[in-house]
Amino acid sequence: HASILKYAHAYIYIYNYTYNYTYNYTYIYIYIYIYIYKDIYIYMYIC
Repeated sequence: HASILKYAHAYIYIYNYTYNYTYNYTYIYIYIYIYIYKDIYIYMYIC
């Protein structure tokens, strides 16, 4: 459970870094961000 949250936080960090670094990949990282959070939502709902 905690490891999945750390995994999400790593993606949030990557997303924020990428957003500041280059604008071209912003939509890709937003998509990943939403996708990861959707998985966490489902996981937490099941468990």
